[in-house]
Amino acid sequence: DANCTAIYQANSGGLKIIGNKIIGGNTGYRLQPASTGISTIDLVIVGNSIENQVNYGIFLERPLGSNTFGNVVIVGNQIGNDPVGIQTDAVAGWLSRITICGNQVTLPAVDGVGIQIGAASSFLIDGNEIFGQSGTTYGISIGSSCTGGTIGINSFTNCTYKVSNGAPTVVFATNSVSQTGTVSVTCSTAQASLYSGTASVTYATAFDAAPVVHCSANAVAGGVAAWPTSITKTGFTLNCISTTNGGGGNAAWDAQGIV
Repeated sequence: DANCTAIYQANSGGLKIIGNKIIGGNTGYRLQPASTGISTIDLVIVGNSIENQVNYGIFLERPLGSNTFGNVVIVGNQIGNDPVGIQTDAVAGWLSRITICGNQVTLPAVDGVGIQIGAASSFLIDGNEIFGQSGTTYGISIGSSCTGGTIGINSFTNCTYKVSNGAPTVVFATNSVSQTGTVSVTCSTAQASLYSGTASVTYATAFDAAPVVHCSANAVAGGVAAWPTSITKTGFTLNCISTTNGGGGNAAWDAQGIV
């Protein structure tokens, strides 16, 4: 039934879901704690096969209220033909201590996401295999409210975007790469008592999505500041400020992202 959830958890102590075969339905497993009552922890989902769901393979959702949940292990599951393989709610502050490792997620031939962490803290995503087919697909998507997470080495096949990290300063991606360089810039546009200039930068290798970019005035004569604008997966505009009219030289930049 396209409206049914195979396993629905509202409240309980620790729960283990091991070795089940779930085919068809709306969602394979859904956590939706009650808005009042005792907060619970400890959830183990291991070695299940969840296929052909209308929405989610595994969905951890929190309604309104102050309940929290944590100590979640999702390991070694096969999730096939579900638009979203593993999803956590985007409400911040309720979900923590999550391990998502060694799962195989195959998306259907539509837009989809393999693993989507809406808002969570203290999590590890490592060793998962994510396969896309067609449409716009994300291997791993991290919401901006996430904190204290690590994205390890995962395998991506036919995904439009491998990792979309909306919280790059607090969620560390170990499979990200750094590209660095310098670009010549001349600051000759008057800005009160200072002078500005710009230069266009193109990365040697395009990133999977727009990376995090830092800039430095470096060797620009009289240079006091530099910053990026118009950042895309292929390049950006470097802006520089100098105290010298016509101050020129090489500004430095570094870009960190997924290739």
